[in-house]
Order: sequence, then structure tokens, then C-alpha cells
Amino acid sequence: MNRIFTDSFIYTIGRILPQLIGFFLLPVYTFYLSPSDYGILNSMQVLSSIVFIILTLALDRGVLRLYYDYNTEFDRKEYLGTITISIYFVSTIFLFLFFIFSGPINYIFESIKFYPFYAYAIVGAYFQIFSLIPLIYLQIKKRPIYFSILTCLNFVIGTLTSLFLVIYGNQGALGILKGILFGNLLLIPIYIYISSKSISLSFNIQKLKSTLKFSLPMIPTLIAAWVLNFSDRVFIEKYFNLEDVAIYSVGAKISGIVLILLNVFSLAYSPYFYEIANFTKKKLAIKKLSKYNNVICSAFIFIIFLVLFFSKEIIELFFISDYLSSVNVIEILLIQALLSIFLTLLNLMYYQSKATLPLMYIFIFGSLINLILNYLLIPQFSYKGASFATVISFLFMFVIQLIFSKKYFYIKFNWKKILFNLVFLISVYFIFKYYLNFKPIYNIFIKILFTVTLILATTRLRLFQVMLEIVKNIKKKNQ
Repeated sequence: MNRIFTDSFIYTIGRILPQLIGFFLLPVYTFYLSPSDYGILNSMQVLSSIVFIILTLALDRGVLRLYYDYNTEFDRKEYLGTITISIYFVSTIFLFLFFIFSGPINYIFESIKFYPFYAYAIVGAYFQIFSLIPLIYLQIKKRPIYFSILTCLNFVIGTLTSLFLVIYGNQGALGILKGILFGNLLLIPIYIYISSKSISLSFNIQKLKSTLKFSLPMIPTLIAAWVLNFSDRVFIEKYFNLEDVAIYSVGAKISGIVLILLNVFSLAYSPYFYEIANFTKKKLAIKKLSKYNNVICSAFIFIIFLVLFFSKEIIELFFISDYLSSVNVIEILLIQALLSIFLTLLNLMYYQSKATLPLMYIFIFGSLINLILNYLLIPQFSYKGASFATVISFLFMFVIQLIFSKKYFYIKFNWKKILFNLVFLISVYFIFKYYLNFKPIYNIFIKILFTVTLILATTRLRLFQVMLEIVKNIKKKNQ
């Protein structure tokens, strides 16, 4: 068990550390890039994410599950070889198709030239596929240190190259796209070496069919996730401009720090959740998990409050004035972050009951709602419309998921406590926003002082409650 938790922690570092560093580099990028250039960069990152899904047909998603269906080393190597060959073949075909049909593809972001921006983004995504099977193989063989070293090395090479090209080469968004491509390209020899040790260059059509049967149904869910998370940038660029895309993207990145922390926590909490749910009597398990879930909600509500509380000062101190409007985006999208907390915990209840199909339907429904709302709201309200479209979509998903969760391993939320915390913290935010608004540096000092006082007061109150519980237990034993 200790090995599992240790490996999970190392994998978490490899996956999350690049995201956190990328978040802290955001002020650097926005300082050296014009809002238009940052809009181009974010648009091409959106493009890369959907291109990557198409290039792989989600074949890599089935490897971790289906690898263990084969018992002999020969079959396993043949299986990895089959999937590797298939991914290379499919992705190469699609790569040529993307360039052949560059004209129609360019309509996704019409204000951005296919050459050089689309070209670098697509080729960068193509070179990324060389890492798929080698990294999965390292996971299978329980080598988290090598896995994390490679993922972090890829990020470091790409980031250092990008920063050099942006700061000293003055290449703007193109410099970052080149850096990402270079990071993927430079490690290909290492990935080929790992592949040579882990696969056999043979092809088995039946093994490919079994993987396609497993992975192809995932594509609608992956596309739905793309629609929910990224399609709004397409609409903003279509109806407004790249500057609006940049403002929205900065707001989404800053509010997204909550989601990064939530994902990190989810990786650690999920094994505990399933262990308690599976090996404890149901009533006792629900009682214990209810307590944990409500503590988690309270903790992340406070984290959301902190991001909201300091968002204006963060923008004013670390970003150029062009991004001041991002505060409006942060205020709205943090509602989505709040809903994501509940959805993450509800997902565990569904997964415990193996109810993955209803989750897929809910996710697809949410993405369709998001598309409709993007179409209706963005032409009228630009990035504010995109923010509201995202929040309303997540609200629909949350309500539906909550209603149907009672059919599964349902764990109640302490809504009274949650609502009290929300009302109190939101009231504090608006009091400071409208009545205690000074210069940024003074605001930060006052807000830090208030936050520390609030934490100390809450901690002491909790300690007082614990002491009362201890006293009551002592009295019961003495009676």
C-alpha cells in the first residue's frame, strides 16, 4: 500500500508540476506577448488538444486496461507493437490530411494564418504521440521516477526554448509554439529507445480490433470535454478578436488553479474513497465518507475564496493593464470551479457503482448545452458570455448528476454548512470590493491580515469544538 501511495505521489509531481510552473509563468508570457499574440497562442493550444485526439483515435486510452489481458511476454510485446504501429500509421495519415485540407481547417480560427501558426501547432501535436506508448510502458512497469523525469524534462526543454525565443528572439506566440515542438522533438530518441525494449515490431489485427472496441466509444466523451473546456475560444475569436480570447484565457488560467489543486487532491483521495467504500459496512462507510467529503468542500470553498479575494490585486500587480477585465472572467468562472468540486465527489459515487455510461451521457449533454449557449451568448457578451455559458453548462450537469446520484452510492452533502460558508465568504469579498478598496499593495496587506485572522479564528473555534467533544466523552465514561 505504501508503494502505491509513493508511486501516486511521484506520478502526481510529473503531471501537475508542469501545470503549476506554467501557471506561475503566465505573467511572464503576458508581459512579453501582446494580447493578440497571447490570443494566438491560446487558440493554437486549443487546436492542438483536438488535433491530438484525432491523431491517436484514443488508442492509447485502452492500453493500460487491455495490456493485462495477455499473459505471455510475447503477446504483451506484440500488443504494444500493434498499438504503436497503428498510432504512427493513423497519425501520419491525419497529419497529411490536415495539410492537404489546410484551407477548410483555417476557418476554425480565421484571423490566424495557417502558416506558420497552425503548422507548428499540428506538427508539435504529431511529435507528441511518440511519447505515448513509452510513458504508458513506464507506468505498467511501475517506474514512476523515470516517467516523471521524462515529462518534466519535456516541459523544461520546451519552456526554456520558448522563453529564449520570446524574450531574446522576439518571436512572440510563434516562439512558444516552436519551443513546444522542440521539446517534443528532442526527446524522440529516448522514446524510440524505450519502445525498442518494450515492443516487438509485429502487427495483430485482432488485438487492434479489441483496442478500437474499447477506445472508440471514448472519443465522444473526449470531444465533449474539449467542447466544454475550449470551444468558447473559437466562438470568441469568430465574433470578436484575439485580444478578447487573451482576456478570457488569462481569467480561465487564474481561476483554473483551483481545478489543478482539485485534480491533485483527487488523485490522492480516490484510493481512500474506494478502500473505505469497498471494505467498510455501507452505513459506516457513508457516514465516514460524508464527513470527509464535507471537509473537502469546506477546504476548497476557502481556496476558491482566496483566489477570488486576491484576483484583482494579482491582475493589477503582475499583468499589464490590458488584462484588467480578466477579473470579471475570474469572478464568473470560479462558480464553475465550485461546481467542479461537487462534480468530482459525485463522480466517485458513480464510479463506485460502476455507472460510467450515465456519466458519459451527462457529459455529452453538458457539452451540447455549452455549444448552444456559446452560440447565443458570446455574440452578445464576448468573454463574459463565454464565462456564463460555461457556468450554466456545469450547473445543468451538476443538477442532473445530483438527482440521479441517489440511485447509486449516494453520500449526502451538508448543504447548510456549505451555504453558510459561501454566503459569509462572498459577503466578505463584496465588502472589500466596494467599501475597502485602496491601492493594490495596501489591499494585499489588509487582505493577508484578514485572511490570517480568519484562519486563526476558525482554527481556534474548531479546537474549542473538539475540546467540548472530548469533555462530553469523558463525562459519558465516568457516568
